[in-house]
Order: sequence, then C-alpha cells, then structure tokens
Amino acid sequence: MFSQLLYTMKNSLRAKPYIYLLILFTQIISLLCVFVCCGLIYNAFTKYKEASFESRCIYAEFINVYDDTVSDEEKFSGGMRYDEFQHGLNSVKELFENNKANILVHGRIKMDGEYLSASVFYNGTSEYQPYDIVATLDGYNTSDHINIDGTNYRIAAPSETSAICFPVGENTPPSVVPCDIQIELEHQPTYKECKAITDRITMLFDPINIAEPENLKLLDVQMNNTQVTLSAVMLVIAALNCGICYSYINDSRRKQFAIYKICGAKTRDCFAVCIAEAALYMASGFALAYLIFEYLLKNILLSFYPNIDCVYNAKLYICVLCAYAAITLAVMSFSTIKYANTPIAEERKQP
Repeated sequence: MFSQLLYTMKNSLRAKPYIYLLILFTQIISLLCVFVCCGLIYNAFTKYKEASFESRCIYAEFINVYDDTVSDEEKFSGGMRYDEFQHGLNSVKELFENNKANILVHGRIKMDGEYLSASVFYNGTSEYQPYDIVATLDGYNTSDHINIDGTNYRIAAPSETSAICFPVGENTPPSVVPCDIQIELEHQPTYKECKAITDRITMLFDPINIAEPENLKLLDVQMNNTQVTLSAVMLVIAALNCGICYSYINDSRRKQFAIYKICGAKTRDCFAVCIAEAALYMASGFALAYLIFEYLLKNILLSFYPNIDCVYNAKLYICVLCAYAAITLAVMSFSTIKYANTPIAEERKQP
C-alpha cells in the first residue's frame, strides 16, 4: 500500500508538479488566514470598554453569610485574619495598576461577643483620615473614640450600610473576617486581565464562588461562535479548492485506475491510495503553515495586538488540524469515489 502510494505520487509529480504545488500553496494560505483571523477576532471582542457596573466588576465570595444552618461562631471563627487577607489583596492589586479600581470588602468583626457587619473600602480618594471609621454602634456617637484590637479609632460619621466601615483599608484591624470582595475597575478588563485577576484570587483565597463581568461571558460566546464559523468557512473553501485540483488530477489518472483494476485492485484499494495521498499533502500543508505562522508571522501580529498571545495555544492548533483534516478528507472522499468506482468498460470509452 505504502509503496503504491509513493509510486503514484512520483508519477503524478513528474507529470504535473505545478498542480501539487498549487494544492500545497492553497492549503498553507488558507490555514495562515485561519490563524490570523482567530487572533484578530479575539482582539476585536476584547477592545470593548463598557460603562455599566456589571461589565467592570469582579466578585469573589469567601464565606456564605446567608447560611442559617451554621452559627456565626462556626462561620467566622475559622476565617482568615484581615492582615493576611490584605497581604494577598496587595498582590491582586498589582495586576490592575493601569486600570483604576474601587474595592469593597464585606466582612464581620467580633465585638462584645457578637459578630457585627463590617465593610472596608479601597478607592484612593477617601476624604477620611487614617484611623477614621464610619459606624453605627450602640452607646457611641460621631467624634467618639473606640478601641478595636488595641488601636484607637475615631467615629467620623454614622454608617448607613453596615455596623462599621473602614474607609481607609490599610488601617483595618486584623480581627475583621473577610466574607467577600467586589472589585470595580474603571474600564472593562480584557479576557487576559480578567483571567489573571480571577486566577490570582483563586490561588490566594480559594473562594467558594467567583464571578467575572457579565458582558465578558456574552462576548466570550459571541467570539467563540464567530471564530468557529469563520474558521469553518475558510477551511471548507480550502478543502473545496483542493478537491477541484484533485478532481483534475484524478481525471488524468483514468488509465492508471484502469490498469490497477486490470491487475486486480479493488475499488477500496484505489480509493485508499488517493485518500492517503490527500492526507499526506494535507498534513504537509498544515505543518508548513504552522511553522511559517509560529516562527515568522506570529511575532509580527503580536507586535500590533499583544493581548492575543493567549489565543495561540496547543488547543487551537489541534482543533484547526482536526477540523481541517475532517473537512478535507470528507470533500476528497466524494471527489475520489467517483473515479474509483468507474468500471473498466467505462474507462475505455474515455478519450
């Protein structure tokens, strides 16, 4: 089988080498277009900067404060200290230095044997002084001082959202137990930025729930659908081009097929030789397209759109290869079976 394939290819290349070069050239150009378009589509869908809060917010939950089956002592006594949380938060904040953010942390603080709601703000524009708090506590009024964890705080204003608010996040006492965090970015993050932030939060805090901006989920679906549709269309066009070329080649092989059949070859043998040849050229075309793109065109494309680097991974190349192989072999099967099935008597009628 393999020797017959090599013999057939040798004769074909000797007779019409330009046809095979055209097939290979068509495959390479089509695959390069697929690779480039995948990156351009990704870049187009990550350029949006939405104004809505939902499109700019990343949320992570550490403790389910609404679980009534567990006591406050069980819920919050095992939570992380706030100084440990703040150290991890500083690491997260490094990821969006160029995208300003308002950060709100909801938590609980234990005072007089009771867990009270607490909030911590990080926005960089606070009008409050260090060690100011905003609080509504029984027995305390505005301008009073209160000692928390050995630190003296001044009540600057009453709180309307929780028992105690720390408007200057760096002065939060370690006894506060973080329950969740809400990061509101100035601009909608790109997929790469969002993944970096959520991965860092997951690694540091192991949240029970984490949510990305809502619009990213919608854009992700739209982007994937567009990539798959456009890639499939281009792969079909490439396969059809190859099919047309192979139809011409097979038409010129009528005498070869007739000789094979006279020598005892069956239809499936003729079919297998042609499909194996097509698969070999398809694999060669993909390998050349991959090498040209990976080592010549990719860096040029990334110089214009650096955020698309994460698109080009092994999964993308494998998906394109599998889709291209399936489409090409399907098209070639329909093109080849006609010639492989033609009886010898019919072949003799051809000029």
